[in-house]
Amino acid sequence: MTSSDIQKFTNKNKSDNVITIYDVLVLFAERIKLIILIPTILCLISIFYVLFIAKPVYKSTSKIISSGNKTNLNQMANIASQFGLQISSGQQEQTFVYTDIIKSKIIAGKILERRFSTKEFGQNKTLLQIITYGNQEPEFGIDTLKIIGI
Repeated sequence: MTSSDIQKFTNKNKSDNVITIYDVLVLFAERIKLIILIPTILCLISIFYVLFIAKPVYKSTSKIISSGNKTNLNQMANIASQFGLQISSGQQEQTFVYTDIIKSKIIAGKILERRFSTKEFGQNKTLLQIITYGNQEPEFGIDTLKIIGI
């Protein structure tokens, strides 16, 4: 609100220096384009920045807890089931977390995608290539090779 706007409202009745809510609404109605335009421009700039300029940052941490305490075992089994790992809460005490993680097909698939450099197979080869077909042409499709590799 500029000083001329305030004077316009205050000078309409010389004896009455009160700004009513109606006066404020009229002022907003006159400036509606500006009120909508500025947030829209800022929003579009933000979307452009997030989609095209900013680099995504991912951070993940985890802790593998194994304990002989059965209450902790049940709690860990419940937490693991939320992430798709089926863990029995039976008599197993310390080995349940490690064996299920090692047997996970998702984790095995991710490990097979990692790249290694070896003397025998050369630089920057996936573990899947190293353990299945080496430097030769693959005999099977990629899905079959992943099953063999896992």
